[in-house]
Amino acid sequence: MFRDGISLIIITYNRASDLDFTLSTLESIFPKCQYEIIIVDNCSTDNTYSVCKKSGLKNLRYHKADSNLGVAGGRNLGARIALYEYMLFIDDDAHFVSKDAVDNAYAVMSSTPYTIYAFNALRKDGVTPFMWTYKHPLGSHRFETATFIGCAHGIKKSAFETLGGYTEGLMWGCEENEIVIVMKAFSRDMGPVLYDDSVSVIHRVTSAARTTSNNNYYVCRNRLYLIRNYFPFSFGFFSIAYAFRNLLFSAKYGFVKVCLTGFRDSFKMKCDGKYRMNYRQTYKYLCLK
Repeated sequence: MFRDGISLIIITYNRASDLDFTLSTLESIFPKCQYEIIIVDNCSTDNTYSVCKKSGLKNLRYHKADSNLGVAGGRNLGARIALYEYMLFIDDDAHFVSKDAVDNAYAVMSSTPYTIYAFNALRKDGVTPFMWTYKHPLGSHRFETATFIGCAHGIKKSAFETLGGYTEGLMWGCEENEIVIVMKAFSRDMGPVLYDDSVSVIHRVTSAARTTSNNNYYVCRNRLYLIRNYFPFSFGFFSIAYAFRNLLFSAKYGFVKVCLTGFRDSFKMKCDGKYRMNYRQTYKYLCLK
């Protein structure tokens, strides 16, 4: 068993200015529960270390990776060195809305039997949901879902280790989708993802910052890989529909060649089918998602 408390884990790479602001917002947060702040530096070449050193935050632990592990690898590293059972992840360009966010995360994660927790991610205006709106009952503040946004989520460390963590080969994008699929196929006892809006995070990133050639490559590659590795074989039509949709999106930003390269490289990724969903699991996954 791991210690009872919260490990707040932040992955960063060459975004010292963003991280500096995020750490400054944590100066006014004093959780009642046991906690630590872990900064995983994905081998930055800027002044990330200096930013962490001057923050003066209590219980802050800085760990620099030997190379850029990507989002998935960075989160795995943070999880490995985490001391506490309840791991809370936010991005280096995100910050909590309220001062009791960490205590609220501890309260919901320690009192419910779920494995993964989705929290409320908002855009820079503090009102608009980030990226997408969860499908949920109107007015509900807590509900079950099959997805979560990486910039604001929690995972129990014991279950995370059982699942094997994130697949580091994904590098960036779709690691959240994959771990939910693996969780559902691995054990019914782990259940779906629990959304709870008692923890809200403002993600300061802009749409333009996320719409890059590099990001487009990984999204195109990784999503097609997930369909090939985890969906029933007869879902080949789903792959075709997905590919067409992403080609249209890529064409809008001039990334068609990048997208096609991603599709090609997806077939270089090994598919073991170990956690391939059956039709019932796939249906439930898509309905909840």
